[in-house]
Amino acid sequence: MISTTNTGTPAVNISDVDMVSPEICADILADESFQELGSRSRSSPYTMSTFIRSDLDSVVENLWDHSISLRTRSQYKVGLDSYIKFTLLRGLHDNVSDLPPISEQLLIYFVAFCDEHLKLAYSTIKSYLSGIRYFYLRLKGFNPFHISVGQNSFCLQSILTGVKKKQSRYAIPKRSRLPITMSILTKICQ
Repeated sequence: MISTTNTGTPAVNISDVDMVSPEICADILADESFQELGSRSRSSPYTMSTFIRSDLDSVVENLWDHSISLRTRSQYKVGLDSYIKFTLLRGLHDNVSDLPPISEQLLIYFVAFCDEHLKLAYSTIKSYLSGIRYFYLRLKGFNPFHISVGQNSFCLQSILTGVKKKQSRYAIPKRSRLPITMSILTKICQ
């Protein structure tokens, strides 16, 4: 038995859900016609084109804008812009206004580029990747960090772990700060 709440059924309770790749979804949606549920012989009078051009588009855009703060969105934009510049420099992309191609291998090269050439900290690289993920989810409707549906990019995660360990090995150790005591304060004043 599946338990439901006022907001719907938790995903944990749904075990037999078929996952469809973004490419197959795009092929299905390109057909632009849907059959009415429960009826295999009659087609619905509604098409995808009438649904897409609805008044809900502005609501969806507004919800995307509210999903993260303005400051986070601007930081994410810097990450996406860096990825676009990377693909332009490598000749993988020639139009600044379109999102560039993306794959696990390209993301690995981008991380290596950020580490070696841009000398970015691990946390900054992770922020850039979060920005890329956000904009691909928002504009293309898929998570570029999943190789196939539901499978995470383990190679990319391993490369990020390598960056983290490399940077921690060569990091300058921080000096511990001692509290100001009366003897130190006396010496400072003299």
